[in-house]
Amino acid sequence: MKQNSGFSAEDLALMAAVVVLLGDFLAFLSILKERQEKEDKGNNN
Repeated sequence: MKQNSGFSAEDLALMAAVVVLLGDFLAFLSILKERQEKEDKGNNN
């Protein structure tokens, strides 16, 4: 019987989903930060 030494397709799909979620979360934080910076610039003038 052959041993599978790598990741299964399900493992890879789960890891890809986690990476996508992290990317989306960072993009969301970036949008919030940009919005906050625009508000701060508007209040300083």
